[in-house]
Amino acid sequence: MIMFKKIMILMGLTFLIIPTTVNAEDTVVYDQANDYLIANGNAITINEENGQTIATWDGGSQVLTNNSTIIGGAYNPEVDVNYNSTNITMNGGTIKTIIGGNFVTANYDSYNTIKVGTINITINGGNVTNAIFGLTSGNTALGSKYYDIIRDYYTADTVNITIDNATVAATISTSSYTYIQNYNITVGNNAKLTDPDYAISLGSNGVVDNAIVNIDNSTVENISSGNRAMIGSWTLNITGTSTIGNIYAGSNYPNGESASTSNNWSNWSAGYVNYGQVGNMIFTLGENVTYNNIYAGFQYLDKEAFFNKYATDGVLPNYATGIEGSDQASVTINIKTAPLVPSTENDTLYSMINDYQENYITVNYTPTANVEVIDPNEEVEVVTPGVANSNEAEEVLGNVTIKNEDALEAIANGNDVTIEIVTTPIEESTNAILFEENISPNDTILGYFDISILIKNDSIVYGNISEVEAPITLIAILPNDLSPVKEGYQRTYYILRSHDGKITKLEAILSEDGKYVTFASDKFSEYALVYTDTKINIPSEQIPTTNDNEIMPPKTYDNISVTLITAIVTLIGLIISSYQIKKNLHN
Repeated sequence: MIMFKKIMILMGLTFLIIPTTVNAEDTVVYDQANDYLIANGNAITINEENGQTIATWDGGSQVLTNNSTIIGGAYNPEVDVNYNSTNITMNGGTIKTIIGGNFVTANYDSYNTIKVGTINITINGGNVTNAIFGLTSGNTALGSKYYDIIRDYYTADTVNITIDNATVAATISTSSYTYIQNYNITVGNNAKLTDPDYAISLGSNGVVDNAIVNIDNSTVENISSGNRAMIGSWTLNITGTSTIGNIYAGSNYPNGESASTSNNWSNWSAGYVNYGQVGNMIFTLGENVTYNNIYAGFQYLDKEAFFNKYATDGVLPNYATGIEGSDQASVTINIKTAPLVPSTENDTLYSMINDYQENYITVNYTPTANVEVIDPNEEVEVVTPGVANSNEAEEVLGNVTIKNEDALEAIANGNDVTIEIVTTPIEESTNAILFEENISPNDTILGYFDISILIKNDSIVYGNISEVEAPITLIAILPNDLSPVKEGYQRTYYILRSHDGKITKLEAILSEDGKYVTFASDKFSEYALVYTDTKINIPSEQIPTTNDNEIMPPKTYDNISVTLITAIVTLIGLIISSYQIKKNLHN
C-alpha cells in the first residue's frame, strides 16, 4: 500500500473520517471546515490580488488559503450528477489541490452516474503545492472488480489540463476507481512539475483509454503511467529545452518491486501484476531535451515469477487482471540524444533504449550529423571526394535512424552517437575489374574513392549506413597533373558506383573552372571517376542562299574552266571585230 498511502497523504484524506457532505446545487459553495471551494459546474477563476489568492465566478468570490482545494464539480452529491463541463482557470496565487470533476468520498456503487463531459483546467501562473487531479475519490467500495465496472460509475469523457509558467507539484489524471476516456495534458513556457514520484502520472487505481502528454521548454521531475492504473494508449511528446527526470514505460515502481522482495499479495504490498499497465506507448524526445533515462517500470518485469510465487494465493485471480499481453505492449521510442543516467540492468530497473532484443520495443535514435565540406579549390594529386553542401547533407542524415545494437547499448549508457560522412581516395580498388568491365574502350578511369556514412562515438565505429532516403550532393576534385585535352577533342566525365554488386552510372557535371565535378548519390560504397575524350566533328559548309526560299544554282564548273571559256569568246570577238575594220578600210 506504499504508493496508495502516498496518494491519500497528498489528498489529506483518510477512509476513517468522512467529511460533512455538501449537496449538489447550482451555486458555488465554500466548505470552510475542509477548505473546499465546490464549483458545482460553475466556471472558477483564481487570481492573486494584493498578496491574497482569490477565486471568482459569475456572481461571487472567495478568498482562499494555501491549503484550499478547488472542486470543479460536486462534492459527495446525494443524487446522480451529470455536468456537461467544468472549468477552472488559475492565473496566480497559491492553493493546495485542484480536482477537475466530481469528488466523492462516500460509497458510490449505488449511483447510476457521477459524470462530467469535459473537464478543463488551465494554469497560467501561480503554485499548486499538492496535486491537480482530473478525477479522484476516497472510495474503495468497488475493490478489485473496478476494472470491469468502473466505466459505469465515476467518469469523464475528456480531461484537458494546460500548465504554463507555473509551479505544480503533481498531476494525476485519474485515481481511486475513476475513469477518463481521453486525457490531454500540455506543459509549457517554463512550467515546473516538482514531485519526484507523481510530477506527471496518468493515474493511480484508475482507468484512462487514451492519454496524450505534451511538454515544451519545461522541467518535469518524473513521468509515468502511474501505479495500479490501466492505460489503453499513451503518447508522450517532449520538445524545446526541457529537463526531465525518470521516464517510465509502465508504472513508476522501479525499485524493490520484484517477486523476491514482495511478501504477500492481498494486503497492498509489492507484487500486484496490475501495477501500471499500458496497452501501447509512443515516446518522442526532441534534440534539446535532457532526461535521466527511459525505464521499463513494473509492467515489463518478470511477472511469471510473481505467478509462481503466489500460485496458491486465493486472491491471485482478482489481482492478476489487466490489459492482455501488457508485459509485451508495443513501445516506440524516438530520441535524438542519449540519456544523462546510464542504464542499470537488474530485475527492477533497466533502460528500454537498449532492450533491442525484444521485438515489441522499437528505438528510433536520430543522431547528430557531423559533416565537413571539402574545399573545391584544394590542390590534389589523386581524385579526392567530399561533400558539397553541409546543410543539405545534415538534413538528409537527420532522417537516418540508428538500429545498430551496439550503438543503442552505448546510447542507453549515456553516450551520444554521431553520424559522419567519411570520404577516402583509393589507390587500388577491389572492384577495379568490375568497373573496367563497365566502361567503353575509349574511356579512362581517372581514380577510385570510397564514401561511407559511419555510426560513431569518438574513435569507436559501431556500423555504417549504406543508403539514405534522399540523394546527397558530392564533389570529386580532379588531380592537378591531369593530362590536358588534345586539340580537336572534348572531354566529358561520369561516375560509376559499385553498390551491392551492381554498377550504376551517375551524371557528373564539370565546374566552370574545370577543377572538380559534382554528382549526387543516395547509396554509399565505392566509386570510380571516368572520363571520355571525343573528337570534335567539324560541320560541313552550308549551301548559300539568296533568301530563305530561293536556292542559288549549283556550280557546274570550277573557276579555271569558266575563265578559259570567257577568254576564248573574247578573243574570237576581237578577231571578228578586227577583220570587219580592215574590210571597211579597203572599201
